[in-house]
Amino acid sequence: MKKVDICESNFALGTDKVVEELEKSQEFEVEVHGCLGHCGECCETLFVLLDGEMISADSPEKLLDEINNNK
Repeated sequence: MKKVDICESNFALGTDKVVEELEKSQEFEVEVHGCLGHCGECCETLFVLLDGEMISADSPEKLLDEINNNK
């Protein structure tokens, strides 16, 4: 099972939709944090940490694609 860490502050850009989709899957353990310490990226783009590796994209759909391509 892949671990996905998500910054709650990034929800404003659309990662809340990513959380909803990932929680439907048995392939990911999703953990939402108040802050992941990547504030520069967080205010500019959607991102998650997938097993500690940063994955980013321009839209929730693209981010989900990137996550699924890296599982």
